[in-house]
Amino acid sequence: MPYDSPPVYWLSQLAAVQVADSGSRHGISEGTGHQPRDAATYYKLADAYSRIQKYDDAERLLQRSVRLDATSSGPYILMGRVLEKKGEFELAVRALQRATAMDPNNPTTHHLLGQAYRDMGKKKEEAENELKLAEQLQTKADSRP
Repeated sequence: MPYDSPPVYWLSQLAAVQVADSGSRHGISEGTGHQPRDAATYYKLADAYSRIQKYDDAERLLQRSVRLDATSSGPYILMGRVLEKKGEFELAVRALQRATAMDPNNPTTHHLLGQAYRDMGKKKEEAENELKLAEQLQTKADSRP
């Protein structure tokens, strides 16, 4: 289902995750719920939760997304954002470092990593290096036809 799907679809997916979560808390095995089986669904739901500032829920869904598919940098980028919002800067940095290793030419990832370093109140040189690299990558991307 594409990202711009009707809100009804995403609400149904959210309800399915909540049903699966309540079932697993009550001793029902994870495979018996209406749990989404693809990482992208968890990622998109986590994104929705992060937009309404439900960071704990977003983090939980991102962890599931990564368990299902650890090859995409998107969940790690969003995890870095979520953890930074929660004030967990060390964990945010680790998630963003993983994302930059997976996709070293993504200016957004470097920018977020630089911000996380800055928010930690240390690693000023690394923060400036990441922010400078993000700017260079963005300029390069903007100059492409």
